[in-house]
Amino acid sequence: MTYKGDNIIGKPSLGLIQVYIEEKSLGLITPQEVFDYWDKKDWLTKKGSEVKTLESAINVYNSIVVQKALKGNKKTRKEIKSAFTAIKKKNKQPKKHSEYSEQLKDERWKAFRWFVMKVRGNECEICKSTNNLQVHHIEYIKNAKAWEYNVNQVIVVCRECHKKIHNIK
Repeated sequence: MTYKGDNIIGKPSLGLIQVYIEEKSLGLITPQEVFDYWDKKDWLTKKGSEVKTLESAINVYNSIVVQKALKGNKKTRKEIKSAFTAIKKKNKQPKKHSEYSEQLKDERWKAFRWFVMKVRGNECEICKSTNNLQVHHIEYIKNAKAWEYNVNQVIVVCRECHKKIHNIK
């Protein structure tokens, strides 16, 4: 599961869907509903291509829910359209670049780190220690956030092995 900007490469976790829905203020749907809907479809569109962005996956499901709820109710339609317009304006504001240390406080990083620990094992992949575990990015991608990598681009290491990797004494 990797995010390049908002692009999906692989299958996103439930935690990342939750963070994204909360960040975009999409309170009409739950992360579990979005995940279940797309998981049944193997994250493929009606045309059979992979879902490109988390935003599009959420927006498609959200529009399905809204359409079902709105059948014949014009007043509600206008209210929801107005709310979505406000959300879109809010989301088009330029994003500020955050420093790496700030990224490590982000809920998306915490969700990604938890996922990596589960998938890669809760032990250092170098010395097999289970103490002071960290996630190390094997390579860095320009302009990618700490959580915008896939599991194969990171490893689980203990603090001591991480220091050795970065030549820190």
